[in-house]
Amino acid sequence: ELRRQYHVPDPPLLLIMVAHNFRLKGLGPLVEEASRLVVSGFDAFHLLVIGRDNPVGYQRRIDALGLDRFITFTGPSQRTPAFMSAADVLVHPTYYDPCSRVVLEALSVGLPCITTAFNGAAEIMADGREGFILESPDAVGMMARRIQELSDPELRKRMSQRALALRDKVSMNRHVDELDTIFREIADARRAVASG
Repeated sequence: ELRRQYHVPDPPLLLIMVAHNFRLKGLGPLVEEASRLVVSGFDAFHLLVIGRDNPVGYQRRIDALGLDRFITFTGPSQRTPAFMSAADVLVHPTYYDPCSRVVLEALSVGLPCITTAFNGAAEIMADGREGFILESPDAVGMMARRIQELSDPELRKRMSQRALALRDKVSMNRHVDELDTIFREIADARRAVASG
């Protein structure tokens, strides 16, 4: 349904980026890498950019590079899980992210991810297992190379299975349980000090 709505032909690789700060999350380098892919002859992909940031400057660059049929801005959406279900890969080439929730959510539903070493969520991944971890968003050619590698459905399937294996490790329930344990330990320690 989402592929039809945004005119994404089958079977091109559907990439999604979910961000509300396009500059910080690396949309600029992603657009340049998309151009590198097309120039190299790889055009079997489409990128949906989901978020509420202003796309005007990026759209100008996309138009100038002739990428308008490869990249679509959806605007903000409450349907991120639906986009993840429709997508083949989440691309999050961030310059800074303490721990990207969108990457954790993608991994928990088995969506291979491309992110950077500047994302704390990358610590739960292994490069080449659940996706790829780039040294930097500005590593020229690397993002394009990794996107092209992920056009292989068998590789995506293996990475998806490995990502799903992380589900319990990245779940909000586990996070809440661990926080609850920490708070209880702190409360117990304070009570012991107060009564001692």
